[in-house]
Amino acid sequence: MPVTSGTSTEIETGAELRVGPTRGELALLVLGGTTRALVPGRWSASTGWLVDHLGAETADLTVGQLRYHLGSWRRLDLLVADTVAAIDALGGLGATRVAILGFSGGGAAGLGALGHPLAKTLIALAPWLPPELDPPRLAGRRVAVAHGTLDGLPFLPGTRPGASRQSVERLRALGADAAWTPITGGVHAIAVRIAGRVIPAPRAEAWRGFVARELAVFQDARGS
Repeated sequence: MPVTSGTSTEIETGAELRVGPTRGELALLVLGGTTRALVPGRWSASTGWLVDHLGAETADLTVGQLRYHLGSWRRLDLLVADTVAAIDALGGLGATRVAILGFSGGGAAGLGALGHPLAKTLIALAPWLPPELDPPRLAGRRVAVAHGTLDGLPFLPGTRPGASRQSVERLRALGADAAWTPITGGVHAIAVRIAGRVIPAPRAEAWRGFVARELAVFQDARGS
């Protein structure tokens, strides 16, 4: 589903949820990155490129893309509230199991919402996963993290892969089926928007392959 397609609805928190065709009980909620500034959320080039380039992997999923009401990591409470409201909205469309795909600060938003009864999987890409958002119980939840090995270097702003790897150990101790995968040579962004065009980063296809594999795991687990 291209990032520009789908039916857009303002959900109860004031965020915007763009949803493609309704396809049954499985849904994918896509969360973009965040910023320091207290400004309205925007559509993410990285997650937009991923959704546009996932084909058969989303054929049986209802795909929703979220634009936060306020897209700042300084207001984690609002990011989580937007995410929970979006999961509720997908549940209202018939979803009984939801996978969350969160890029960068979207990983934090997804982690904070992972205690929702419909949320079963968090696929976190180059994420920030602060411990204050850990759900109290994660048994039965999968947390799959991928991180670029060049992310967070002094000349390349982003998030540090070592921090997310430590987060996976913490979440595993809380009962999650948690795993960490390096994207060798990957930087923070998966794609960037230049002059209105979305341009994939050099390792974009590796990110896409990781997401595709995790979506297959999510769909295979529908009966569990």
